[in-house]
Amino acid sequence: MYGILLALALFLLVMAFVPSIDDFALDNPLWNGMSLFKEYFGAQPITVSNVQNLRGGSILFIIGPSKNFTRGEASILANYVSRGGVLVVADDFGSANSLLKYMGLNIWINGSLLADPLFKYRSMYLPQVSVSVENTTLRIYYDYGSFIEAPSGGGKCIGYSSFFSYIDTNMNKKHDPDEPYGPFCTVYMRHIGKGTIYVISDSSILINSMINKGDNKAFIKEIISDNKVYVVTDKLFLSPYTILRNNLAYTVTLLLTTSLRYPVAIVLSITSYYAGKYFYNEITGRKTSSLEAKKIVEKIILQHPTWDPHVLQKLIEEVESDG
Repeated sequence: MYGILLALALFLLVMAFVPSIDDFALDNPLWNGMSLFKEYFGAQPITVSNVQNLRGGSILFIIGPSKNFTRGEASILANYVSRGGVLVVADDFGSANSLLKYMGLNIWINGSLLADPLFKYRSMYLPQVSVSVENTTLRIYYDYGSFIEAPSGGGKCIGYSSFFSYIDTNMNKKHDPDEPYGPFCTVYMRHIGKGTIYVISDSSILINSMINKGDNKAFIKEIISDNKVYVVTDKLFLSPYTILRNNLAYTVTLLLTTSLRYPVAIVLSITSYYAGKYFYNEITGRKTSSLEAKKIVEKIILQHPTWDPHVLQKLIEEVESDG
């Protein structure tokens, strides 16, 4: 019983102190995580179904979705924006196109790789993009991003790649005759109802390895303003460990923030008492047994002085080492 409790305690410690390493995970401190984004802006996770509970003064990020959206989910998100919310969709492989389609936006993320051999950060696949926000031009850096096709609609492109950029469709690191040159639309903005939607053709500008490059952080800070930040997490493929960790965190939060915290406190107190009592008895019991055994051996030596003292001494040492 106590062994099970000890194993459970160790398991909970691992869950508490070993973070997720999934792409775009808010608690992932590695290069592909978003722990810095969470630290800078106080981002909180949320599911699409719970977005309908959000009100004004909030901004919602959908970053690198790996699952397509349903019409019902798109309706929830469209209503959120219409009520005055701000929605930021950052994607490069096009999984968010289902959302853009169901929301009635005549735009889509192409999915082809954007390259720039001149305006870049170290690599042509980390191109510089110019974004105009509140009459300010910011220079942000993409990381294997794409571009947005926006043939028509009520919005506008506020971010463009340079004239030297091109679409490297075959990823051979050189421009071919059939590959178009820029500039390309990279950041799109549109007002819907009382709210606003931003579409960014790269999800990696928010990860730990990129958020402090160029004006990436300043750009995100500008569109966040003073809104409370939420990140949709149920459109990502998460590892079993991350799912278990998230569920555990939710359960702990539920237990500590509702009326359940009172019976939980009682159960923990009782468990701690009996666990402490068990370990105390184990420790003191072993010491007592060791001392008693040593006295018995010494008594035998006194009663039988002809016995081999070396054998008896070895026996005493073994008893002491066991204690």
